[in-house]
Amino acid sequence: MRTKKILKTLILNAVILLILIEVVSLAYLSISGISIGKYDKYPTYLSFSVKDQALPVDSSVLHPRVVDSSLPWGIWHLPNVQSRQHTPCFDITMKYNRFGIRGPEPDADHAENIIFLGDSFTEGFGLSEENTIPAQFGKLTGKPTINMGVSRSGSTQQSLIYRHFADSFSHQNVVVLLFLENDFIDNDFSKHDTKFTLSYKPYRADSQHLDRIIYRGHPDSSTLSSKYFNTHINEYSRILMKMGLASYFNMDNLSFSGKLAGLTYTRRMVEVVKNGLASKKQMDIIPPGLDYGPKDLAILFYDMNQVMEIADKHGAKVTFVNLPGQRLLQRTSTHPDDRNKYLQLEEQLGRIANRGSHRFISYFNELEKTPNLNSLFFTCDAHYNDKGAQMAAAFLAKQFK
Repeated sequence: MRTKKILKTLILNAVILLILIEVVSLAYLSISGISIGKYDKYPTYLSFSVKDQALPVDSSVLHPRVVDSSLPWGIWHLPNVQSRQHTPCFDITMKYNRFGIRGPEPDADHAENIIFLGDSFTEGFGLSEENTIPAQFGKLTGKPTINMGVSRSGSTQQSLIYRHFADSFSHQNVVVLLFLENDFIDNDFSKHDTKFTLSYKPYRADSQHLDRIIYRGHPDSSTLSSKYFNTHINEYSRILMKMGLASYFNMDNLSFSGKLAGLTYTRRMVEVVKNGLASKKQMDIIPPGLDYGPKDLAILFYDMNQVMEIADKHGAKVTFVNLPGQRLLQRTSTHPDDRNKYLQLEEQLGRIANRGSHRFISYFNELEKTPNLNSLFFTCDAHYNDKGAQMAAAFLAKQFK
């Protein structure tokens, strides 16, 4: 009897402790407003949904917004679709025209068109269409802009995108928004040299012959493949749109205990702590934008020259602008040697770009003078928010006056 009583007491205390931890976790997350990442809305017993994975707006809205394709540059947007991006700090719908370019159908014959090339910072991840850097730049200058930015692309993909579309649109200027914190990684074949490569992409893997393109992956092999996606869209929708605990427990990517833990706010609190510790550790790691070698530079410089050569044939000017990210700015503000290395990198970019009518513009010095840099970035994502994009667009517009 005594043993049973002790056991009951221990179980009761354990339950009370678990409830207390859960209440404290919920209170802290609610009061602090901390986000643990893009997909932090774990299913809970209070509110179950899979909205962060698939949230329909109408029948034309599809996921994912970036897919593998057989186009020369690999990843691209599905044409004539919309894609809703829903996270704790933004909720926007991205629309793509018949070219797979974000925004309305451009006037192909407008002589003053300005083509923008770049990655997700150019595309405007997390930003409404009117708040992207190209769109805000267009408003400030009165010039029509064509946003050819696409997530997960590096300079090699961007040079191929321009080569493909250069003849399709009259244009006087090309603006290339570099983001060196991942451009070097996106260009690096060795970092993607696996048959399990996430995306189908081209690389300049032969350092002796940079004009040779090697493709990795296959447009039909990835779950991000447009062919695979279109074939299975109904199946995906059926699974993801099943709201309720049944569909959650039927998923096979977690153990049963892991699924139980996923229903709690305590699990979310654990993720907050883990991410906080990981962020502190990340500050001691040199960002990719400062961890480059001769081959990385050779590929980037080759791609820059390719864009300028194509622009020359069309009588267009190219402006290269380097967009520093939040992590790099934090690093250079506390490590003088890294700041000097970054400035040396920009000098090298200038030596390549500043020829003829083409040029390189540094945005780094402008951002360094800005107080409260964190206010320029999303709280749950590393991209520029509306304010950050507006500031970048305003800076760029000044350079064109």
